[in-house]
Amino acid sequence: MKCVAIITGLFFCLMANAQDEITSFYLKAPVELSKGFVGEIPDKLKGTYTLSTDSSSNLVFDSSGISIESKHLTVVTLDQIQKNSAWYLSDGKIHGIDKNEALHYIERNDSFFVALNLDYSIVDLKSTTKKLGSSKDHWAVFEKSDGFWLLTYRIIWDKKGLYFSAFDHEKVIDQIKSWKSVNETTMNGYKTYIADPTNQELQDLLKNEAAFIDSRFFIELKQ
Repeated sequence: MKCVAIITGLFFCLMANAQDEITSFYLKAPVELSKGFVGEIPDKLKGTYTLSTDSSSNLVFDSSGISIESKHLTVVTLDQIQKNSAWYLSDGKIHGIDKNEALHYIERNDSFFVALNLDYSIVDLKSTTKKLGSSKDHWAVFEKSDGFWLLTYRIIWDKKGLYFSAFDHEKVIDQIKSWKSVNETTMNGYKTYIADPTNQELQDLLKNEAAFIDSRFFIELKQ
């Protein structure tokens, strides 16, 4: 098994037999899809969306782009605090672990349970290394890597929220190899496919549920 941490707080494990071949997949350029690239998050979509099954992870859509906020419970021992000169206890909080704020804790013997807030940017709309393609039915996130582009996530909007999924090219490699413009090479020791799909070819890929793993449903948090 090989496990890939796609975003903070969400982990996707890809099952692979020993005889399965591991490959890489890149796009020559991000694809605009039918409605081009998103330059600004529409006001009606801005807000915080939480996992329907676990409120510890939230997707945030705002003027800067899309990010995920996740809370993780960690344990710090008294010995660790005493050995780290930047950490100390005061007013019922641990200072120094989070550079931005002191953290409340629950103490059990010589252990301190702390909830850490972690942020991860899915798309920064001002970034030149991430793009957000838009169509009528879905959004696609592209990220620049090794001089090419990766298709990383798909977002499908629903009346009650959104579905967020990670892309796994190995599930649909035959579909990718059938495209008109795809080259096979070797990069970093792995067989690599570099494609320049048409808009329609990529749209068809985005509609193929087999291409996406561990789809999570997020509902909007009402203010």
